Amino acid sequence: MNTQHAYKGDINSKENEINVLKQNFIKDSIRIAFVEMGDIHYKYGSVTNAVFSYMKACDYAVVPEDQFNIAVKVAQACLEVQNFQALAKYAQEARNKDQGKSEALTNQLSVILAMA
Repeated sequence: MNTQHAYKGDINSKENEINVLKQNFIKDSIRIAFVEMGDIHYKYGSVTNAVFSYMKACDYAVVPEDQFNIAVKVAQACLEVQNFQALAKYAQEARNKDQGKSEALTNQLSVILAMA
């Protein structure tokens, strides 16, 4: 199976999973599925689609730690695709949710914000 078919298969599978989760409105599982979909897009080089999936995951994040982790993922992906407006928004959002658990991520956010 070539890479394109594997990518489409992975995405279709994850979209089906998300649709089932949405029907049952399992918020945390929907968030996780959107993050996983973003990771699939990212893995196959579709970073813009990864950004959109991560942004959708933000809509389902309720715990500050999850909000922080997803905002960091969005900011990192936005940096790659040079979407500086979204980069600034999500890097600042992550900084607002930062609870000081990861000094490395806190430092990375400072650099990202300086680049935005």
